Amino acid sequence: MFFHFTNYTIMNVEKEAATMIQQYWRGFWQYSHYIILRFEIVRIQAFAQGCAQRNYLALQHDCATVIQSTARCFLANKKCHMERLITAIVQSVSMSLPTRLASKRIQRCYRDTRMTAEKKHTALVIGEKGG
Repeated sequence: MFFHFTNYTIMNVEKEAATMIQQYWRGFWQYSHYIILRFEIVRIQAFAQGCAQRNYLALQHDCATVIQSTARCFLANKKCHMERLITAIVQSVSMSLPTRLASKRIQRCYRDTRMTAEKKHTALVIGEKGG
């Protein structure tokens, strides 16, 4: 009886020990699986967020390129318009100088002719009165 009792006790202790080992092993395995799974989830999330951020930055870059090209086009057109305006003003001034000089010559000539005519008229009027 003692022999059977000792075998029974030893088997119970061994069974409890095996159960305890299995329990700790399963806990360790579940915890390791959880850590690995969490690491993979974080990695996938980081990849997805990185892709979304890169797409957003690419969109911003494209929008900035369109805005910059439009602004440069506007500034180039404005500069070209200003250059044309300055050229027209310079040509106008350069053409008006000879025109002004010519008009002054015509006016002087007209005044001289008028003065000569007035002098002749005055001389005639004086000659008629005196004679």
